[in-house]
Amino acid sequence: MRQSIAILWLVAVCGGCAWAEGQIVNVDELPHKQIPLPNGTKVEVVVYQEHNWPVVDVSALFGTGDDDKDVCFESKFDSVVQPDKIKLMTFPVKPGPDDKRWATILADDKLKRRAERDFKRGDNVWFCGTLRRAAGNRLEFVAADVLKLPPDIERFEQNVERLRRLGDGEQLEDLGHRIEQQSKGEFNKGLDDFERMATLRDRAYMLGLTLQEKALKPGDADGRFALALKWRDRLKRNMKFRELVEEVLKLDPDHVNASHVAQDEWGYVKKGGKWRSRDEVAEMEKREREDLANMAAKEKAESESREQERKKVVQERQARLVASQAALRGKDARARTQAIASLGEAIVKSPDPGFGDGAVNILVNTDEAAVVPALVAAAKSQFPEVRKAVFEALAWRGGRQDGTAWDALATLLAAEKEAVVARVGIEAAADADKRAAAGALIAGLGNPSAAVQDEIIEGLKTVTKQQFSNKQEWVEWWGRSKADFNPN
Repeated sequence: MRQSIAILWLVAVCGGCAWAEGQIVNVDELPHKQIPLPNGTKVEVVVYQEHNWPVVDVSALFGTGDDDKDVCFESKFDSVVQPDKIKLMTFPVKPGPDDKRWATILADDKLKRRAERDFKRGDNVWFCGTLRRAAGNRLEFVAADVLKLPPDIERFEQNVERLRRLGDGEQLEDLGHRIEQQSKGEFNKGLDDFERMATLRDRAYMLGLTLQEKALKPGDADGRFALALKWRDRLKRNMKFRELVEEVLKLDPDHVNASHVAQDEWGYVKKGGKWRSRDEVAEMEKREREDLANMAAKEKAESESREQERKKVVQERQARLVASQAALRGKDARARTQAIASLGEAIVKSPDPGFGDGAVNILVNTDEAAVVPALVAAAKSQFPEVRKAVFEALAWRGGRQDGTAWDALATLLAAEKEAVVARVGIEAAADADKRAAAGALIAGLGNPSAAVQDEIIEGLKTVTKQQFSNKQEWVEWWGRSKADFNPN
């Protein structure tokens, strides 16, 4: 885009200038400060000749202010127009020849001679001086000094290195933008290395964005997404853009902007709380189907194997029961005790509930102290019908004054998970001995299952003729009435 050119009239007041003729000065290396203003804002100043010069854009020479103010600005030199005019470049609008809104820059002969001798068209120049309202309502800029600045590319290179040393990522990004804008202007005509400008712009962007990325906080999803856009828009680094957006989605799968990118630009699908490519989702679903099929096949094979084992055990049931019964009739007491314990364990392991039921009947008709522990072991059977048989066996033995049977029944009742099984034990206990049953049922109220507790309470109502409705009331009543309780 071509820049407009304005002719500015320069009349210099340059007494006391310390400028060395022919010297090139990088204003960026001069001291800079931020000066607070009364309205709470801050203004940047360049410290030169022990004076603070507020930095303004060259467009400040087009204004309506009445107050005198010291300022400094940068522009580009065009040419000296005799007898007292200097033409500058890079104005945002082009004034007409009689436009009094633009400031006249006051310069002396020394400044004009210097410009003719040392400046050429397109040179960067820096002015400092006073902007004031003159007669006829014209603006005047009284130049205190003018310095020749380095050429664009040299200056940009210096500033890239200076900001790199300072570690200022934001300023480096801004510099990259200024290099990009400068490279589009007419003032690069004559630069024989346009690619150097492009390379320098990319270096500024690269350094700036890298520094900004290092400064990100670990969980800053919004900051990462904003930086991702810069990598894409400034440097066309689509892979870096993708990398950062994927980091955002890991931090926050519900991030609105990153989710839109994943869905609308990449065609991703959200599955399992994560954004995934359609190919990845398809592969996951394929594996899931294969896993389900393998699981079903495995379960089928295991079921068939268990059924075959069950059939085999059923066929062997009678022989095993006869052998167990024979072992319990042996003369060696120690061997009988071991046979009783082994039978209780066999009941638990057997896949045949019919064997378990038959084995419980053998145990209940065996008059040995080891029977009750064997029945307690048998109560771990997976089959409800076997556990029902155990409860009935313990109640029957308890009814024959076996105190250990009542203790075992109470323990198993407190642990039983199925109410229908517990009900069988409660009814069998009530039929065997109501007084002993009451104590066992009270102890069984420790069961965490509400359904089992309800069955026990109903059994207690039947046994005791009391009508309490919760565990606490029954426990308190039993504490008061245990010694005198008579169910008859």
